[in-house]
Amino acid sequence: MQLVSTILVTTGTIAQSANETALNKLTTLAGLPMTLSITIAAPITEELIFRGLLMNAFLPNRTRRAQVLSICLSSALFTSVHTPTTLIDVLLYFSMGVGLAVTYAYTRDLKCSVGLHILNNVLSTFL
Repeated sequence: MQLVSTILVTTGTIAQSANETALNKLTTLAGLPMTLSITIAAPITEELIFRGLLMNAFLPNRTRRAQVLSICLSSALFTSVHTPTTLIDVLLYFSMGVGLAVTYAYTRDLKCSVGLHILNNVLSTFL
């Protein structure tokens, strides 16, 4: 998703999200500590909350309905904490949330969704 967002921002199709703009400013001001927070600490924390805790509240019996509900709910909450300001931002964050949630639902291993989330944030920070 980050690649799509970067292409759209670079070509002028969409403006950079408010979340990314704020993170870029903080990275400039705080340097390495903020970069580490964005690329490592935030993905771990978010995955523990949105996939590890929230999805497990709905996945104990692993029915199809529970999986769909947990994926949608965790993705919607993931989207909302990133404060999207446009419909495209909503779609990009929600799609990323769905991708991370499906990864966790399929593998049942937080390391997989954490790794993808870290990769996304590294690309976002350094592209």
